Amino acid sequence: MLSLENISIVSAPASTILGWADLDKLHQSLKNSLNTLVGSRESSDLIRMISNLGVGAAAVELQKLLSKALSQATIVFSISSMTENDWSKIRKFMGWKRGSERYTNLYVGSEVGPFAANIDRDDSGLPLSDRMLVFPLSLPAVRRGEKIEPISRTREGLSRLLVSRLNGSEPIINIDTGDVVTIVDQRGLPKIGGQVLRAAFPLKIGLRFSSELKILQGSKVFVGDYFNIKGLEIVNPHRLLTCLSSKCKMKERLSALIVADIDMRQFVMILPILQSSRCTGVEDIKNKLSQCPGVEYIRRAIQGNQLRLETISSQPFETETPKSELLKRVKNGELPKGILKRWPLYLIIPSPTLAH
Repeated sequence: MLSLENISIVSAPASTILGWADLDKLHQSLKNSLNTLVGSRESSDLIRMISNLGVGAAAVELQKLLSKALSQATIVFSISSMTENDWSKIRKFMGWKRGSERYTNLYVGSEVGPFAANIDRDDSGLPLSDRMLVFPLSLPAVRRGEKIEPISRTREGLSRLLVSRLNGSEPIINIDTGDVVTIVDQRGLPKIGGQVLRAAFPLKIGLRFSSELKILQGSKVFVGDYFNIKGLEIVNPHRLLTCLSSKCKMKERLSALIVADIDMRQFVMILPILQSSRCTGVEDIKNKLSQCPGVEYIRRAIQGNQLRLETISSQPFETETPKSELLKRVKNGELPKGILKRWPLYLIIPSPTLAH
């Protein structure tokens, strides 16, 4: 890239941009690649720089060269996983002032490609993050329960997104995207909410549960951002549990379990309350939850005697395969990177055999 002139646009994963902006990561990357650099002219220049300066000083110099080469470029990357610390490093690397960034929501589905974006602007010219215009590139529909309707006609709000499109000359009807969207407006091009939720899906790695829990052996585990089972609806548990974690002053990331009974009629929400927490019991948690966004679904289920809260004093689970082994398999391309994601909520649906 340094051999190019007048770079105007770079599109790359956020992890790649951070790999340039974070000097420690760039240093480690150079160190790891010493034995794999091929004999191109660009690689020869880099090898010569490392030989003359050493890896540490070469990383500093390389970062300066990258920063200069990209200083006038537009950088396109996903911000969904960015922390404030990540932003600080990228701003420093690119020479951006805080608040000068321009961003847009672009919803790209693996099954359908680009689907929607927040093209609308507010009075200051910034994109509206709370809604996205649906591109006229496919025929979208939504499903709520067993009912399927075109997105332009439905009266439902929060619904599962289905898309029909052409595959060559053959139509593919109602592809299930696995995502849940909110219909905001249907005039002209339909608008959906800026937040796209992942509907519950089966977890593909085994979990070993805390000895404090009695989980039925062979139980199925589901994760996601949206759950609707037997009328128990939970929307965006990440927002809810992040709020609870903040109010309880928890140092650890909070993940909860919801365990169904064998008849799928009653549910127990299990929250780990460790020693570092400021919350002292179920009633205290209920009080804190009542102050959090998205709690209405939980409150309704508790009031209807469909859900009750319980606490445990340990982390509820760990992966059966050690994290180090999973990470190694991800790096080797044997498993997708998403397998390492820790979800805020795990739904446990039992089988009839009680674990020992």
